[in-house]
Amino acid sequence: MQERFVWPDINVGTAAELLGITTTRLRQLVEDGAFEPARKGWYNIKPLVQGYVRWLKAAERRTSKSATASKLNDARAELVAIQVEERSGDLAKAALAEALSLVDMMVGELKADLLAVPARVTLDLAVRQKIEAEIEQVLREAAARAGRAALGADADSSAAETGDEADAGAMGSG
Repeated sequence: MQERFVWPDINVGTAAELLGITTTRLRQLVEDGAFEPARKGWYNIKPLVQGYVRWLKAAERRTSKSATASKLNDARAELVAIQVEERSGDLAKAALAEALSLVDMMVGELKADLLAVPARVTLDLAVRQKIEAEIEQVLREAAARAGRAALGADADSSAAETGDEADAGAMGSG
């Protein structure tokens, strides 16, 4: 029958040196349950090394999980930031659409009211047609000015993005 090898016991200082840690750290690992002393101040080499290897592997898994969780949290934060940015843009577009709708409604009602003025002012058809023609001309000029202002606003925002406000100001003043 072959004799089994008996792993020797080593003292705290030798155990710490073998594992490449301080004696204080060795005691902390004992408190954490990584391994147990064979008796006070002495450790059997085999369970000491096996326990330390298990503890290192577990620590590596914890670090890996922590890194994965951190990456996941970073990705979630980036997604939320993108969603907030998209929603901000959507809200701005919705506000602009609502404002344009309101302006269209008000201008449409004003146009209808103005075109009703000639009939209220005179029964003379020739005078009425002259007044209607003048009102329509004023409305066309107002529409043209609004169109130029809109183009100027577009140029102003483009110029602001490129830092060319002087050109945009000249365009909007025509």
